[in-house]
Amino acid sequence: MQFVRVSTNYDVPGFDPSQNRTEKDVVGAQVSIAVTSASFTCRDTLFPRPDTSRYTAPIRAYVASPFRPEPGKRYNLTVSSIELGTVTSAVTLPDRPSISLSPGELAVDRPDQFDPRSYFYLRTTLSPSAKGSLCQLFVDYQIQRDTSWTDGRTEVPFLINVDTLGIWIATYPQLT
Repeated sequence: MQFVRVSTNYDVPGFDPSQNRTEKDVVGAQVSIAVTSASFTCRDTLFPRPDTSRYTAPIRAYVASPFRPEPGKRYNLTVSSIELGTVTSAVTLPDRPSISLSPGELAVDRPDQFDPRSYFYLRTTLSPSAKGSLCQLFVDYQIQRDTSWTDGRTEVPFLINVDTLGIWIATYPQLT
């Protein structure tokens, strides 16, 4: 499912943009996404707004479904409005990255076979057209409490340092 939000800009009397309390959605636009082999027409829809502290109206979006973008393909977006005219945009998605784990998946599948102080490396090779990356590694696990199992998840830090007082400091991946 692909969501497209269409709105116009706005001006406020002072210098604080948060003074604006109504979104400037474009209603009744024709929105389409085209790729070499197909075209997807988006339908107008409203979603409940989880936070109504600034805007109270539902979230307006144009939705294409079913839609699954494919790595390496170019997509053309066209938005037409009777009142505002037509605008277009295009994006080429990066190719699929290559991801590998060294010394191998056994390091996370069977950690008991490795020294607890040993390292493992997650290596990625990105598409040349990628503008940024964020590589995160999560461990999903189950814990038995009494007679039932509880699912859990934790993010593996990029690096863990221990300071001079013995305090562990974890560093997590950031968008690069």
